[in-house]
Amino acid sequence: MQHGGVALRYAEMSLWLRRCGDAARIQTSGEQVFRRMGAESSLTNALSEHAAFGLTAQRAQQLVAEVARVVSGWQAHFLQVGVSVTDIQTLAQYIDRPFLKTQRDAVLSP
Repeated sequence: MQHGGVALRYAEMSLWLRRCGDAARIQTSGEQVFRRMGAESSLTNALSEHAAFGLTAQRAQQLVAEVARVVSGWQAHFLQVGVSVTDIQTLAQYIDRPFLKTQRDAVLSP
């Protein structure tokens, strides 16, 4: 996508679309991508559509690894900012459920 003669990458494009408030365009594009990807919400499936987000396969893998590193430290961060242990345990059921944690750990292991 281009804006003002400048080619926008995914990050810039998503910010630009949000700023423009083009929800219908975002929804349509997202629906098309997810239809191609199928129902499985896995990192492998998401990475298979890297081009739909204006990313090379290498850049998409870098971004997934960066997010996995950040998410892997969520509990320590939440404790540091005062979230209760009870709330962290509740959130862990969702954030660290096996399906997600296994994928995250696989990205982080060499």
